[in-house]
Amino acid sequence: MKLKMVRYKNYGNIFRFGGLNARYYSENYYSFYELNNGKIIYLINMAVYENNELISFNYTHDYAVIELKNGKTHSYSFGDAKGGNEVRMTEEFFDWFDTLPNPRDLKNRIEITSAEEKCIEEFYLQNIETTKEIKTDTIKVLN
Repeated sequence: MKLKMVRYKNYGNIFRFGGLNARYYSENYYSFYELNNGKIIYLINMAVYENNELISFNYTHDYAVIELKNGKTHSYSFGDAKGGNEVRMTEEFFDWFDTLPNPRDLKNRIEITSAEEKCIEEFYLQNIETTKEIKTDTIKVLN
């Protein structure tokens, strides 16, 4: 089965490390994706700047639904916060982020597949990268 995007949500820049006038700083952009294989995966684009010029970036991704050793599941669900509502978007994101378990509590650490990584990164580059700072509603891609 060819992987395709079902829906996504972009939270924009969630974390900035470095002061407003710092020579070096980084910004971390978070977005979530549901693929047609049923997996929900998040992508973090960490962009590093020097004197307000992008000097490097990297992508980190992981499953947003994880099984814990105690049998419970920690999961992200696409909420109803709208991209234009900064307060609600922030609350929705941190409802998930603040409850992330300690890695030692995970039942099994499973890496996303190379096909999933490729699908998400290609979609991100084509549809989000140039407007990554703009928060979005949950956007359905497949009908």
